[in-house]
Formats: sequence, structure tokens, C-alpha cells
Amino acid sequence: MKRILLFLILVGLLTVISMLFAGCGAGDSQPSSPSLIFSLSGSGDEIVGVGQKTSELFHITQREWYIESMCEPLDQAGPITLLATIYPESESVNSMNFLDVIQMSSNGPDRNYFHEKGNFYIKVIVFNVKNWTLDIYQ
Repeated sequence: MKRILLFLILVGLLTVISMLFAGCGAGDSQPSSPSLIFSLSGSGDEIVGVGQKTSELFHITQREWYIESMCEPLDQAGPITLLATIYPESESVNSMNFLDVIQMSSNGPDRNYFHEKGNFYIKVIVFNVKNWTLDIYQ
């Protein structure tokens, strides 16, 4: 019985030690910082009060990526809204099969994370927004 207990303790210690030293090899490198891969923006010249814009396709090669969004309200226009719907390449605009919807009702900035690879495009609708930007990083 003592041998079994001693064996289990040794296995447990070896497991803890291996977990502590996992990933400490000489070939390890720091994860790279995210890169801007696509940017979409609009201004009051394009969309006065209410407007919409659809992006061209962008390609995501990594599992985790994010969109930073920011918008500036029109002067004294009331509440602002930015709706950005992210669609996979295979879906048409206004399809109900979208990846996600980003909604902003303040100046921002705001960051939204996604976990899917592929080709996507974005449809943006804004209300009472002077300038807005969506930057996609991976």
C-alpha cells in the first residue's frame, strides 16, 4: 500500500514539474503583436445623419481576431448608433446568416473579439455619426 501511495505522489510531483516547465524551451518566442489587416471608415460627407456602407472582402488566417470600432457623433444630433454586421463570404448582405453584429451607442473606442477563420465583409449602418472607423486586427 505504501508503494502505491509513494508511486502516486511521485507521478503527481512529476506532473506538476512538467507543467511548470512546459513551454520553456530555447525555441520558444514571444507571441507577435496583432497586425492591422483591414480598415473601413466613413465620414459625414458620405453619410449625413443616416447612412450605410459595405466593405470589400477581407481574409482572416488566424483563429482569434478583433475589430476596434470608434465613432464621433454629429454636433447636437442626439443619440448615435453604429451597427456593423459581419458576414461570411458565402452570405449576401441582409442575410440572417451573419457571424456577429457590433453595436455602438457611444464614442468608443470599443473592441470585439471573434474566433473564426475565413473571408468576411462588413455592412455598416450609422445614425447621427460624423466619422467612424472599424479596424480589423489579427
